[in-house]
Amino acid sequence: MTTAQVEPSTTASSDTPGGLSPAARRLLEMRLRGKAAAAPAGIPRLDPRPAQAPLSAAQQRLYFLDQLDPGGVEYLMPAAWRFTGPLDTAALSAAIGDLTDRHEQLRVVFSHQDGVPAQRVLPAAEAAGLDVVDLPPAVREGGPEAIAAAVREVALRPFDLAAAPPFRATLLRIGAEDHVLVLAMHHIVSDGWSLDILTEDLGVCYRARRQGRAPQSARPPVEYTDYAHWQRGADESADLDYWRTALSGLTPLELPTDHPRPAVRSSAGAVHTVELPEKLTAALAELGRRADTTSYMTLMAAFQAALAFHSGQDDIAIGTVVANRERPEIEQLVGFFVNTLVIRTDLAGDPTSAQLLARTRESVLGALSHQSLPFERIVDELSPERDLSRNPLFQVLFSHSAAAPQGGYALGGARGTAFPIDLTTAKFDLTLDVSEDADRIRLRFVYRPDLFEAASVARLAEHTVAVLRAFAEAPDVPLAMADLLTAGERAALLGPDGPANRPPAGAIPEPAPRLAMERLAERIRQAPAAVAVSGGGRSLTYGELDAASRALARRLRAAGIGPESLVGVCLGRSVDLAVALL
Repeated sequence: MTTAQVEPSTTASSDTPGGLSPAARRLLEMRLRGKAAAAPAGIPRLDPRPAQAPLSAAQQRLYFLDQLDPGGVEYLMPAAWRFTGPLDTAALSAAIGDLTDRHEQLRVVFSHQDGVPAQRVLPAAEAAGLDVVDLPPAVREGGPEAIAAAVREVALRPFDLAAAPPFRATLLRIGAEDHVLVLAMHHIVSDGWSLDILTEDLGVCYRARRQGRAPQSARPPVEYTDYAHWQRGADESADLDYWRTALSGLTPLELPTDHPRPAVRSSAGAVHTVELPEKLTAALAELGRRADTTSYMTLMAAFQAALAFHSGQDDIAIGTVVANRERPEIEQLVGFFVNTLVIRTDLAGDPTSAQLLARTRESVLGALSHQSLPFERIVDELSPERDLSRNPLFQVLFSHSAAAPQGGYALGGARGTAFPIDLTTAKFDLTLDVSEDADRIRLRFVYRPDLFEAASVARLAEHTVAVLRAFAEAPDVPLAMADLLTAGERAALLGPDGPANRPPAGAIPEPAPRLAMERLAERIRQAPAAVAVSGGGRSLTYGELDAASRALARRLRAAGIGPESLVGVCLGRSVDLAVALL
């Protein structure tokens, strides 16, 4: 992730009517549905303030992941800007102090007692201030690469959640009027929306300090620790009933991989980027107006269709993220509020593009209507089999955000531009991250290179774009009839050496057909490490399949089973069934 990709909301602003806040949008939706518009009971402010507080459900998940991988960078969210012009270091230092005083989550530490994690808010006086660092001459004179390395080192320095708050502000001085400001945070205390609040507040506090006064901003009505307490006692029964029904009988998506899945999931990531042609972008906007779908829904539907094309499945469940700021009292709070939803869409029955869009629209609206239930509660309720090599419920994520603003960020007379920090991590097997502005849509496919080759992800990206073209050009044609093949794939099938142009039978003697076991034995010799069979969350390579089937054969022979003996097999479709039949 780079600074420019950190957004104030995890859903597209274009999908929010009139730029409404989540709380205002929820009130509008209730009125449109004819429901009572009475305000929900507010989150109470705890008084006196507790010495320590529980973690929210989302925080608890990140705390657990940090315990598994202390000092990992997967959930860091740094942001940096390079400022040119006069910068008042004393005023900036005081403004950072104002930020940590105003926003409690910037000065919390995390601990656990008897296995139960908790957070404790430090007094504002104990919060770390701005760290000003003069870059040495070797770095200043080393050019952009040396400066970028210095920024990256500061931005990606790990946090010890128990020792100090997971927020750090550093000013790197390159010259008298050349600085880089780095705000480093752990996701457990912040999110993209929070960063927007922090940058706005920092500008207000800096201006006040430059004028020799303290900022006069009103304090939030509640704190994040109040929210965490309230969440523990919230009535979740209706939302739980919805998600039990929506995810009943869920079949995990099994995308074919190029490499066997490691026993422990890696966070290393790689990126494949595609920008949609301007003509296609305009056509999709028109399609959305006709079908009453947002671009978020349209792009998600196309992605799900491409996943079905690759997996051969018609029950496609993927994850997505929402800002989860539907309550007005938390809109201006800094903290980790983002929630994860599962969007399940049925592609059975060979739907047309228009039918698939309608199905996805209903799935999205249903999920958004029940977005406040923490994802962690759903996982606990459904209790999927836990596996350190993968995430629960889904392995593929779809996210959609507005493109980063092109304007700069000013602190008085110093003009700042976003300083990119290369932090490409893969939290899931595959993520499609869509960024969109008025006339451009960019698709970023973030994937795990220990599972997928770059060429495989590139093909999936091309198929996703092909589905989008089918949506725009032939919305009433079944997707099975849409031409999703790439030019290279079409050439391989229809070219002079492809199956469509083989000489007629009899013109060249066809080789005698080989037995399946002979062909399998050849494949085992050629590629013993390639994945041979997958299912139920397990995979076997050709070598592993051969070893397992031979071991079973030895056991059968030891039991007296010989040629022409009948052996019953009672297994569902699984890896073990392939072993037994061989």
